[in-house]
Amino acid sequence: MWLHRPPVVFPAFVAINVLLAAWRLWSASSLSWGSSAPTNQVYHSYVSGDYPMYFAVPPMGPVAMSLHETSHYWMDPNDTISDKEWGTTLLYTPGYGRVRLGPEHRVFVVSYFHQLHCLRGIQGGIVFPGRDEEVRGTYEHVQHCLNYLRQTFLCTAADMLEKGDFMENSFEPGTLGDDLVCQDWEVLLRAMRDNYDEFVEWNQKWN
Repeated sequence: MWLHRPPVVFPAFVAINVLLAAWRLWSASSLSWGSSAPTNQVYHSYVSGDYPMYFAVPPMGPVAMSLHETSHYWMDPNDTISDKEWGTTLLYTPGYGRVRLGPEHRVFVVSYFHQLHCLRGIQGGIVFPGRDEEVRGTYEHVQHCLNYLRQTFLCTAADMLEKGDFMENSFEPGTLGDDLVCQDWEVLLRAMRDNYDEFVEWNQKWN
């Protein structure tokens, strides 16, 4: 009688990923929590899993943002202006949310832009269901994006307080909500633009 042995491939795969995650966490120990600015220089090869956890940018100071309902970014398939507004979420910086790091300028996506990409994908799935073009509105892509946003929201776990009656909102454009304190995203956007310009200069020089 043959006995079924548990497969060893999957546990080994999990163990390798745990080790890689531990290495990246250890490498990120020189970064202050809530900021991607390094306190001590850590060098990486940018090969395989040897790369930093964060895109190093100057400290992002606090900025205020007021929550409000808007007449923009509507979900009407006949509203071409709003659809173009949704499209700008993927074009806000040159490089489409990607940065090139390391001696070979390896491509990485900054999580913030993956989140924006997923918002665009969900919008496409609602407004243009089943269309597998620029907006990638397929069922599988929307499923991935909902799960990705769920996980990344849990990762950041924003703890600011909002009034408990937000479900009673009329959702009328111009309705104001709470004021939030955010990290200054312009610092990140400037750093990404600088990174893209550096890559273009390098690419023109060597290619």
